[in-house]
Amino acid sequence: MILSICTISNNTSVCISNDSFCILSEIKSKNPNHCEELIPAIEDLLSKEDKVLEDVHQVRVNVGPGNLTSIRIGLTVANLYGQFLGAEIIGVSSFHCIASICKESNKDIIVAFNIRNNNYAYAIFDKKNQMLLDYRLVVNREEFDQINKKKFKLLTDSSADSYLIDSSFDVIEINAEIISKLNISDIKDFIQKEVPLKPINDYSYVVNK
Repeated sequence: MILSICTISNNTSVCISNDSFCILSEIKSKNPNHCEELIPAIEDLLSKEDKVLEDVHQVRVNVGPGNLTSIRIGLTVANLYGQFLGAEIIGVSSFHCIASICKESNKDIIVAFNIRNNNYAYAIFDKKNQMLLDYRLVVNREEFDQINKKKFKLLTDSSADSYLIDSSFDVIEINAEIISKLNISDIKDFIQKEVPLKPINDYSYVVNK
């Protein structure tokens, strides 16, 4: 059984899945409260489905970009499960999570995230096979503006600021179910499989509002 964890935004979401089922539990919140909510959410979901932690053979968790403090909470729990359950641990990027929902784009895809002080993180994916073509983990608005965005399908997450919204980026809410449905064998970049997993980088990401 796969346990997926997502704590990059205000919401806390967990998902358990295998070949025959996929069940999401998500706690909506105006402010991040993952420290108090994450482990109880996992325990409640497992209990409702008559499962136990020992049934988990793989843990997937989002390593960012996103709210850095929130990401670290999810990573801490995943790393602990990896050490004490012997489960396989896999860290995946927010870039791939969002790109994965856009299977039939007629344009290459830009996935962008708002980070502090008019800076952004972005990745560009090929429309045919969603292969990563280019990325920058920190770029200022002036540099980001040099990209001709009309050529691309534009996607972002709930941290989007007015610049991204005004630039016609569609907002996608990442949750644990999206992580659970990723085809890990197709992802070549930003994948982490060695404990301890770490955030995709240590830049201070904006706290979602």
